[in-house]
Amino acid sequence: MDPDRVLEGLDPEQTEAARALRGPVCILAGAGTGKTRAVTHRIAHAVASGVVSEQQILAVTFTARAAGEMRGRLRSLGAPRVQARTFHAAALRQLGFFWPQVIGGEKPKLIESKLSVVARAANSVGQQPDRLGLRDLASEIEWAKVTQVRPSDYDKAVAKSGRQAPMNAGEVARVFEAYEELCREHNLLDFESMLELTAGMITEYPAIAQRVRDQYRYFVVDEFQDVNPLQKLLLDAWLGDRDDLCVVGDPSQTIYSFAGATPSYLTGFANRYPHATVVRLVRDYRSTPQVVRVANHVIAQARDTTSANHLTLQAQRPEGPDPLYQEYDDEPAEATGVARKISVLLEDGTPASQIAVLVRTNSQSASYEQALADEGVPFTVRGTTRFFERPEIKQAVHTLRGARHAAADEVAEPLVATVRGLLAQMGLTDSAPEGRQARERWESLSALAQLAEDMAATPGPDGRAATMGTFVEELETRMATEHAPGFEGVTIASLHSAKGLEWDAVFLVGLTEGMIPIIYAETDEQVEEERRLFYVGVTRAREHLAMSWSLSRSPGGRKSRKPSRFLDGLRPASPSTANRRDRRKGGTARCRVCSNVLSDATERKLGRCVDCPSTYDEALLERLRDWRKRTCQEQKVPAYVIFTDATLQAIAEQEPSSVSQLTAVSGVGPAKLDRYGEAVLALVAGREPAGRPGTERTRMSEHDAELRGQSLADLLRVLDLERIEVNIFRGISPAEGPQRVFGGLVAGQALVAAGRTVPAERYVHSLHAYFIRPGDPTVPIVYEVDRVRDGRSFTTRRVVAVQHGKAIFTLSASFHKEEPGLDHQIPMPDVPPPEDLLSTRERLREAFGKVPNFVQWHPIEMRPVGAMSFEAERDPDLRTATNPVWFKVDGELPDDRLTQVCLMTYASDMTLLDTVLLRHGRSFAGIAMASLDHAMWFHRPFRADEWLLYAQESPTAQGARGLARGLVYTRDGHLVCSVVQEGMIRVVDAEGWA
Repeated sequence: MDPDRVLEGLDPEQTEAARALRGPVCILAGAGTGKTRAVTHRIAHAVASGVVSEQQILAVTFTARAAGEMRGRLRSLGAPRVQARTFHAAALRQLGFFWPQVIGGEKPKLIESKLSVVARAANSVGQQPDRLGLRDLASEIEWAKVTQVRPSDYDKAVAKSGRQAPMNAGEVARVFEAYEELCREHNLLDFESMLELTAGMITEYPAIAQRVRDQYRYFVVDEFQDVNPLQKLLLDAWLGDRDDLCVVGDPSQTIYSFAGATPSYLTGFANRYPHATVVRLVRDYRSTPQVVRVANHVIAQARDTTSANHLTLQAQRPEGPDPLYQEYDDEPAEATGVARKISVLLEDGTPASQIAVLVRTNSQSASYEQALADEGVPFTVRGTTRFFERPEIKQAVHTLRGARHAAADEVAEPLVATVRGLLAQMGLTDSAPEGRQARERWESLSALAQLAEDMAATPGPDGRAATMGTFVEELETRMATEHAPGFEGVTIASLHSAKGLEWDAVFLVGLTEGMIPIIYAETDEQVEEERRLFYVGVTRAREHLAMSWSLSRSPGGRKSRKPSRFLDGLRPASPSTANRRDRRKGGTARCRVCSNVLSDATERKLGRCVDCPSTYDEALLERLRDWRKRTCQEQKVPAYVIFTDATLQAIAEQEPSSVSQLTAVSGVGPAKLDRYGEAVLALVAGREPAGRPGTERTRMSEHDAELRGQSLADLLRVLDLERIEVNIFRGISPAEGPQRVFGGLVAGQALVAAGRTVPAERYVHSLHAYFIRPGDPTVPIVYEVDRVRDGRSFTTRRVVAVQHGKAIFTLSASFHKEEPGLDHQIPMPDVPPPEDLLSTRERLREAFGKVPNFVQWHPIEMRPVGAMSFEAERDPDLRTATNPVWFKVDGELPDDRLTQVCLMTYASDMTLLDTVLLRHGRSFAGIAMASLDHAMWFHRPFRADEWLLYAQESPTAQGARGLARGLVYTRDGHLVCSVVQEGMIRVVDAEGWA
């Protein structure tokens, strides 16, 4: 990758940040200034420049979704192996990995919610708080632990900090102490103790500190203003005495001080590191100048040190509508007025999903829910249970997964009809029901149905319509990154939960003294945090910003409320300005045929309603599509990566004749213009492109093209069996030209066949396979599935693989519905991490100067810990009965658990019998080998595209057979699989055994 290309498209300040490759670096990034873009390009630039390897980078974010977004951007920038995790996820992996070495014994159970344990602790000391009281106690315990306060010091710490305890401080301390004792007795671990233990482990054990610091040498921490003392303790342990640290944050968005976060680490960064590079991002690409002016005014009034050196944002967008300020007599009138303004926005073309009502407390939500319902406006309430953790969504995903397997290779109904039919059985109706709980359940199901409609309306990468399979894959990807599907409704959210989000239109409501700042904000510091919270709310708006307040709570009540002090200097002298019309330059996007407002992205791209007539050269559109098809085949990328169908149609309608005209077409950015612009303009002009775009970058020899047959994509393709009948499947071998079919491939395909006849919620836990005859790679393999048993907890399948009318392989597999039970395992061997080892390819290249094709292009990457068989053949001292090997799939796999298991099955057959040869110092020369039987037990979930340790050994070899067995561990030490295999190992040369 060209390092300079990574910097293309960045503004001057973002470029400065990206070029600061060595720490310490502090990026002060205002709202909407592109901080994630700057950070990811900095990381990619460092990798491309050779400053650091991908595996040595740890990027820390505060949410799993933010980490997923960062990983996605880094993949697109050519740095897919960078670790982007939350503090808790990174600590959990490290603690799990080193636990056997440091502490040993059974690992503690991680508790995600303290409430049940806090309730038991409170009862044990004679307290019986209600659910709200339990939440307050849990929050206090969390604050104490992140600020490193012990139960015995809690009352003093509360008094010193000026914090208001939810009950008598001494009683809180008693509950806190009982809580800690319960965790010790029952081997429970909360998130705070997990961070503390991980930091302590690194600090107290030099060997572990060295391994961690050898692994991670380059750190990036996002939202640094929200770091608490415990997280800072862990970060310092990771760093040691190094300073290759880049922190990113905005002091003006510090809104979690009440939970222990402190902006002092960000504001004092330059004092701690006097040689630090400090970059300020101030160009606001999110909001209009009108919104930016309000934001700048609000934060300029700050009186505390946190925001004293605030960033003054510089708007980069065109002019927009003036902010609205509205005073109402009472709360119901305010809610009704806001709902009616939202109706006007909807009529003008603003999508409901791009409108938000932001409240200070959740108690304000009910009146706005009612007002929107009365107005007939759909809405959703944010901040309740995470989407994919809701019971109805878990049930729906299981149902859809089952439908995917049942519908495989059958003539399926259209996706939308299928999904809506399944969800209707769970309660999805045409309109929302009454009652909050019923409505929330309906909203969840409706969001899934909307996602299916969106996917059905957009062709997939291959130009085909979305299927149940691709729909479920999209759901599983979203589950992994906590990316909930959007509900086409107005969002009601608290100001705290809105942080990190943005909408076209934002309504800030209930802006009165006592609500914001909240009534219990008594100290100057607390009031200033409320100001920053208001600032966060303002900066969520892209175009429309409305602020309102009411003078009384109820109709006819005393009008004694006062507008929030944060509105001083903003509210116009005359309330008439609250009714100003939208004065944006350029106005709303309208259809060039019928002048209706265009709200759909595809319509805006085309410049017309999809139903309105359009005149374009059909032959040109066909030429563009043919060119795109050829190009995507040559570059081996999906069609949409080049241009979407909508963009091609827009090009055909507008017929651009120059670079500037082509740039004006939505969907043609600088990168695509550079790569495909010349070819597109030639096609529009009626000429054939001088050269197919991207040819020089993607051209490979005929020989290399054959080797690419072993790529991950092809391996996934051959594992995706063709269904012939309900219980009969057909598979093929990759075009690799061997004498026989690889045993791991047959086992993997057989497991796919078995898995497609089993309910999605049951996972394979064991398989036993026998290799009967060599497989012929030139003809398909037919897999016949026998549904032996479908029990309450276990499902059994038997699969026979047939070629030329004879059985070549049999497999019995058992599937189990997950349930709780006893849990233990033997520890993982202590071996060097994979980053410290050479791959099989590299070791073969060093020894022989070349790498066999089947190894060079294989999608499973192997990194042996010890000697390889050819090395043991040369040096008798290297002969051993153990053979630990790190391996992983060289690429990213879908989240489907059956796919992970099938890839593990495939890989488990690659090196196991080599262990027998290693014991005797024999290479493959003069040896005939073949698998005879193969058994596997799957214990815990894993990902085959992350490093796994295959600890192999050979207990015995005799006659012409050898036995080998292996244990597979995740990187953090979890035993996930056990393997036993016996193989034919026949000496065919005259030398005999060494």
